[in-house]
Amino acid sequence: MAASAHYCQVCPNDGSTPFEVACVHFDHREEPHRFSQWRALRTALGALPPTPRLLMGDMNALTRTDYTTAEWGYIAKVRERGNWEQPTSELTDALRTDGWADLWQAAGHNGGASIQGARSTCRYDTRIDYIFADHHFREAWALQSVEHHATEATDHALVLAELTPVAAHGGQRVGHEAEDGQVGAANEAHNEARVQKRTLIPEATSVQTAGRDPQATTQETGSVGASTGLASADESCPGPISAVTLAAASGRLHHVTGDATLANYGKGRKLIAHVCNDKGLWGKGFVMAVSARWPHVAREYRDWHRAGAGVGFHLGAVQFCSTNNTLLTVANMVGEQGVKTGSKGPPVRYAAIEQALMKVGDRAASDGASVHMPRIATGLAGGERSQVEPMLVAMLAAHPTVECYVYDF
Repeated sequence: MAASAHYCQVCPNDGSTPFEVACVHFDHREEPHRFSQWRALRTALGALPPTPRLLMGDMNALTRTDYTTAEWGYIAKVRERGNWEQPTSELTDALRTDGWADLWQAAGHNGGASIQGARSTCRYDTRIDYIFADHHFREAWALQSVEHHATEATDHALVLAELTPVAAHGGQRVGHEAEDGQVGAANEAHNEARVQKRTLIPEATSVQTAGRDPQATTQETGSVGASTGLASADESCPGPISAVTLAAASGRLHHVTGDATLANYGKGRKLIAHVCNDKGLWGKGFVMAVSARWPHVAREYRDWHRAGAGVGFHLGAVQFCSTNNTLLTVANMVGEQGVKTGSKGPPVRYAAIEQALMKVGDRAASDGASVHMPRIATGLAGGERSQVEPMLVAMLAAHPTVECYVYDF
């Protein structure tokens, strides 16, 4: 979940209503973090002019009405055995409350549109990949079919929707009969359309076409377009919509000079956050400054690692350790896989860091605290500042009362 969230704007060259597409990949562990990511995206969308929009991708969220009571109970048992969150459909329920229509269900609930393929989109026999349409889109476009298409390119099914302009189809809208045109949350988006892309919000809601490997999103940007007849960006499309800067969030991200363990900036309660590896190793980098000041933090981290997944140790998890100063708490964020660069690249795992930062933001907001950290993931972890900075802005966008200080020593 580490690539920035992008939009693409689709402008059919036949004069049909243009629309915009946001591809997302929400948190795979916990519904509250998916909610935080959706809130950040919703804030960004709300700052844009109203227009037909699609929201699509791997949302890692369930829909209760997809399953019988027995199936829902079975999912709960499987997740309990795997020490995973219990099934919930709060996110997809909220999307529907916010006016978004799930095209899979829209097709299934209307005789004019068809469904093809199995219900599930992932190997756990659940549906977690979606295409949602807002009410502006539903007024302008009609739905013919939705398909879940298995592919060897990914362990998720592709989600494909066939659509046609309402004006060309006798006034029928999404959920009714449709004819040509195909828009999908496709794995590779192999189409000849050229679209305008721009950064919408930072990494909390990362771009991914449905079915794309989440690790791949650290390097890739999903783009989605109609499969036929789209104009090039310099022909009939209007100029690029300005990026949502989230200036308020960026204004709460402060780059300062000093020792992050001192957390000299700001007032009141403070969280000192840093990145750890998933091997229980504590011996180089900023961790040494932490343990020099608070030796027990290193011991608690090692104990946590030894206890393992049973107590929640995994990539993306956070351990909060109190200190002898009641105003200071240390947050050990598990964001590195191993400690050496190998065939999978450097140890940094952006998706894990993104998840951990949201948890730190949740805790800071709850405690009324500010967040302090060194320049995370760019030293021994082998990461890039350009990947981490948007995550910090996204965390702040989701937690509007939190200030964050990044220290250069």
